[in-house]
Amino acid sequence: MNLHTKHDALAKGRQPLKPTVAPPSPPRRPAFASALAADLRRYLAGEPVVARPPTFSYRAGKFIRRRKGPVTAAAAVLLALGGGLAAATTLYMRERAALTRESGERAKAQRESANNAQTAKFLSDMLAGASPDMAKGKVPTLLDIVESAAKRLGTGLPDQPAVEASLRNIIGSTWYSLGRYPEAKTQFAAGLKLALAALGEKDRLTLRLRDNLANILKKERDYAKAEAGHRAILVIRLSEFPPDDIETLATRGNLAGVIAKQEDRFDEAVAEYRALLPSQQKALGAGHADTLRTRIALANILSYTAKGDAAKLAEAETEYRGAIAVMEQSPDLGPKHPQTLETRYGLADVLYYQKKYPDAEKEHRAVQGLRADVLGANHEKTPHSRAGTARAIAQQEGCLAEAIAEFKAVIAAQQAAPQRDEERLKINLQWLQQLEADLRAGKK
Repeated sequence: MNLHTKHDALAKGRQPLKPTVAPPSPPRRPAFASALAADLRRYLAGEPVVARPPTFSYRAGKFIRRRKGPVTAAAAVLLALGGGLAAATTLYMRERAALTRESGERAKAQRESANNAQTAKFLSDMLAGASPDMAKGKVPTLLDIVESAAKRLGTGLPDQPAVEASLRNIIGSTWYSLGRYPEAKTQFAAGLKLALAALGEKDRLTLRLRDNLANILKKERDYAKAEAGHRAILVIRLSEFPPDDIETLATRGNLAGVIAKQEDRFDEAVAEYRALLPSQQKALGAGHADTLRTRIALANILSYTAKGDAAKLAEAETEYRGAIAVMEQSPDLGPKHPQTLETRYGLADVLYYQKKYPDAEKEHRAVQGLRADVLGANHEKTPHSRAGTARAIAQQEGCLAEAIAEFKAVIAAQQAAPQRDEERLKINLQWLQQLEADLRAGKK
């Protein structure tokens, strides 16, 4: 059998193989026509369609569009409720803050009242300690009492730091008024340390002590540090208290006073005083000591820096006259008070600078007479006023001889004084020499 015959025989005897794996069936599909129609109906009705994934945002959006009216109304109600809740919460928080503040202020007032009572007791005991000396016929001076108080505080009040700080401020202020600045500085510094620890940097007593220490720096002519101190205090005061608070205004006055001590900053000082004065007049009144102090300081600088400036001199005259009118009516000052007389002396000088010589002479004579009556004929201020009278007379026609006589009397009084004012004496001697030379030259 050849190969071809064998191959044919094998081919005739081969049976077809049956498949062992079934062919894949066609994919199952929805009935597209009916499903599409149902989704279209849902879409037109604003309902979710089956062909899109059913996310929350999609279903929620469909729900809102399908029920716009009720959802809008519900949203309005929720907004109203939310707004009402927010308003109620705000009012509650404000009320709570007000109650907290009121409670804090009440507690602070009670604490200050207790401290004041302790301070009063200490001062009462201090004055009572002077009784033995009085019984012996010795009347203690203010200096004796202050020294005694300082000694009593030497051991401190360990359980009452705020009271001790207040007492040290009182004693330091008394030393300051007596011109004993080193002793005052010691008390202020010790009091400030106590106040900072017990009350904090924003407490009124703490700020008062800092202000007083800055005033000491001014007396020591450390103007840069004094100004920096007052400015730092002013920042705290303005953040904690109203701008018209009496102590805030006082700090502004102290700051202006430091600036006024620096001759190259007189214009700045004038601007500070001009800005401060209306606030003091409104908040404190025209008769308050701080208001008067500002008004007089402003007039003094204007007078000193005028150098023939008619506007400055006119403003200075206005301020002097306004202050004098208040001071003369004040129950604490009056027409004979040394400060009233000093202010009138300033007015007389301004009249002189304005070449109102008869008016200046009249004012100087009035002050001279009152000083002789109040202070005595030999007090240094009395011949000082008489020298002003002599200068005003010397500027008037035909009064040269009278002016020379006045200057001779002034110089004699100054030379006989227990404590000579050498500078003023030298000035008056120069005036006398010049007037005598003018008289010899035939002037009258």
